[in-house]
Amino acid sequence: PEGQKDSAVFYFLETVFEAVERYLASLDPPVRQRWLEYLLSVSTDLASWRTDEIAIAAGLLHGIPLPSRMAIIRDLKKKFKDSARQINDMEFLIETAVIIKNLPYLNGEITSLRTDLTVLNLQNMMINLSIGDLRVLLLVFAHTNAFLRIISEKEQHILAKRVEHVLAPLASRLGLVKIARELREQAF
Repeated sequence: PEGQKDSAVFYFLETVFEAVERYLASLDPPVRQRWLEYLLSVSTDLASWRTDEIAIAAGLLHGIPLPSRMAIIRDLKKKFKDSARQINDMEFLIETAVIIKNLPYLNGEITSLRTDLTVLNLQNMMINLSIGDLRVLLLVFAHTNAFLRIISEKEQHILAKRVEHVLAPLASRLGLVKIARELREQAF
């Protein structure tokens, strides 16, 4: 029944959130607060874009350093044995989004066909890495959107170029016009 599924989803997300809070408890209070706001912002964007609980949980976990994240995922697999496939999906979403968000990108202005083709190749690489799972790219978009909210103006200027030349056009190309608009608004 629907009510039981909603309850299970809530319990799963609550468990992930508590694990994230336990990790963050080791950080200095101002840093902890900033990271928590960032991770919640990513997950809130994913929820507002109507992704599933696996993508929302990935949004909560993706910013946790790898050793701690792996320990949390291992604990989740033990606690939610019947959901091992979904937790593996979450792990894939996180790891692939981390690879994509760390891809090198152009810092200069797009001025020639060769550069346009390079951007198109970068977008195609991002799509190929996601192996057809749109949630990966949604996680990258949500990460970028949230990150733009918390970084300095100088850093924002650098990331805004990536949004302008690569991410927003990719979102538009995928038919995610609302998300492309949100990215552009946040970047500028």
